[in-house]
Amino acid sequence: MLLLFGVTFISLMGCKKDEAHSASITGYYTSVTPVKGGLYNTGYFTTSGGLKATGNAEMNVNFSGTDSANCTASFTAPEGSFTMSMHCSTVNNTGHWNITSGTGRYAELRGDGPLTMLFPPNTPTGVLGIEAMTGEVWMH
Repeated sequence: MLLLFGVTFISLMGCKKDEAHSASITGYYTSVTPVKGGLYNTGYFTTSGGLKATGNAEMNVNFSGTDSANCTASFTAPEGSFTMSMHCSTVNNTGHWNITSGTGRYAELRGDGPLTMLFPPNTPTGVLGIEAMTGEVWMH
């Protein structure tokens, strides 16, 4: 009887997703190349909080009209990589991000939250743009 109850309980509960953790992900773009309909940016990234990683960053920017952009960014660290989708307002330099896929250590990583874009003179010397993302991350 106890065995039957235990199997039923486990079946109904399923697999529990790890708890979400607050995180900050910051992309520093040091190279910007115009491409048809947008920009291709390269640079580096850092993280803090519930995600610990540093490495290379690439971002494809596709402009939607005169006031918004849809971007895809890839962040590559020694342990793996993760990709996110971003939707931004070019009027107030804010937007939203979500992690859509990953490899290696980040294969099951997901997350989302708001972002802020910064441009010179509000960036360090040599940095042409910053995507400052905050929010939550978790393993799916």
